[in-house]
Amino acid sequence: MQKRSQKLVIYTSESLLRHPLLLFKQMWRDLLASRGLAWRLLVRDISAQYRQSFLGILWAFVPPVATAVGLTLANNAKVINISATDLPYPPM
Repeated sequence: MQKRSQKLVIYTSESLLRHPLLLFKQMWRDLLASRGLAWRLLVRDISAQYRQSFLGILWAFVPPVATAVGLTLANNAKVINISATDLPYPPM
């Protein structure tokens, strides 16, 4: 008969918020351990949000692309003046 090793968890009054690197390491480990559940929840939420939309999931990408195209056309037609920056203007 095989003996299963059990992980012993000890709860203390010390908060992990005092050690943010340890907290993020533990959070990352928990996320990796439950990545299947996280993926299913993500798919469920996105499909529920766009279920009754005419374009479906495509609707998540249409407004930002339309905004970028509109700003580009307006800038090229000199309707608006977007000055040069380090970042391209659609992400701003």
